[in-house]
Amino acid sequence: MVFTLLDTIYSSLTCNIDTVQLYVHWREHLNSDIHRFSERISSYDLCDPDENEGNLDMLRFRARLRKNLNWAAGVRPNNIQCAIGKITKNERGG
Repeated sequence: MVFTLLDTIYSSLTCNIDTVQLYVHWREHLNSDIHRFSERISSYDLCDPDENEGNLDMLRFRARLRKNLNWAAGVRPNNIQCAIGKITKNERGG
């Protein structure tokens, strides 16, 4: 398995009384230095007057959050486990 930039990405959710925000974080190697980046990819106003289940903004936000959760609980742990195995094998000289 070849690891890519996607394997260094993680997401976070922040919330206060007014808004909920979804961020993506990643790191890149630039000029032999490691740089960390963060970008807000979605947000939702919790004080929205249209808070019913048919609210398209909330449905879109939930879909993005669900996609991130599915990836974080599905594919990503397998990739991490594979990486740990390779690191352990290399440390043992294999």
